[in-house]
Amino acid sequence: MEKMDGVTNVKESQSKARLAIFEIAHMISVPMSLTTVIKLKVPDAIWQNGLNIPLSASQILTRLCPHGGGDAENLQRILRLLVCYDIFAEHLSTCVEDPTVEPFKKANGEGAISYYMKRPETLDLTHKALAGITVPLMRDILDSYNGFHGIETLVDVGGSSGVTLQLIMQKYPNVRKGINFDLPDMWILLAWTDDECLKAMQNCYKALPMGGKLIVCDPVLPELTNENQRTKALLGGDIFIMTMYRTKGKHRTEEQFKELGISAGFSHFHAVYVDPYMPILEFHK
Repeated sequence: MEKMDGVTNVKESQSKARLAIFEIAHMISVPMSLTTVIKLKVPDAIWQNGLNIPLSASQILTRLCPHGGGDAENLQRILRLLVCYDIFAEHLSTCVEDPTVEPFKKANGEGAISYYMKRPETLDLTHKALAGITVPLMRDILDSYNGFHGIETLVDVGGSSGVTLQLIMQKYPNVRKGINFDLPDMWILLAWTDDECLKAMQNCYKALPMGGKLIVCDPVLPELTNENQRTKALLGGDIFIMTMYRTKGKHRTEEQFKELGISAGFSHFHAVYVDPYMPILEFHK
């Protein structure tokens, strides 16, 4: 029992350390969000006539931009991050989606992917950083998750250098055929719109045999906002995706993933929280 407790404590420490790293890595999202709401005069819009009445992001934009404009969903994402730091209080409401604006593209004249593709040294550093995250994460996942038993053919979509597939096949000799499928500009699913995610999942559904499954490892937002480290790390990462890559790319909740899976044709959805930041999501055909 002492040995098992020691292993459990090590894994808990590793998970906490990973969350702390993600929170610090995305900490820039907090001052950026605070600067944004101040420049937009969001507090003034909420405090009109001296009344601190709860308003939706759409209602706030109506006060700020009476003639239209702005993106209510993205404002909601910014405000939700600031709720974690006690700057605003959250009252759940439905957000209205407006047309996409890519902040990175607006600032640099092109999207982040094409921008970095022209800078090999930066792209190489990004690949090394992703590998630095992937290897320890996958080792922890493979220690706790046994969903690769019985699989003979495994396709890693968006597998980058193939290190994830290599680690899986080393542990599971039953995986006789491994296919690493990627493009230079792939970062799925968090950098994609709902429509793009749905199309990809539909294609996966068509390619799978009956009884096959789609396994996704992606950040999963909590339904409710709180002040714990996991929520801060996830919401900070969500703002990073919104500003650096695509405003409609986003971190999703478990329910949002489930709805995408059902829409793609999958009959069963199951979330396995082997990691607090990026759990395993199974979609069964």
